[in-house]
Amino acid sequence: MKKRSQIHGDGDQWLTEFVDAADAATTGYEKYLNDELNHLELARIMKLLKSYIPLGLTADQEEE
Repeated sequence: MKKRSQIHGDGDQWLTEFVDAADAATTGYEKYLNDELNHLELARIMKLLKSYIPLGLTADQEEE
């Protein structure tokens, strides 16, 4: 199985960026609920968060 650092480069940097993206998503969603952010801005933030999640990684790719 590949380690996170092999999939995403420097694991500590990836984790820091992921936490920042998750924090931005939480803050953005709160602003959206309070009508301080429109749906397009929220979608941009959520897409950034999604880019840090390795969706679609197959079991074969994890074992390499």
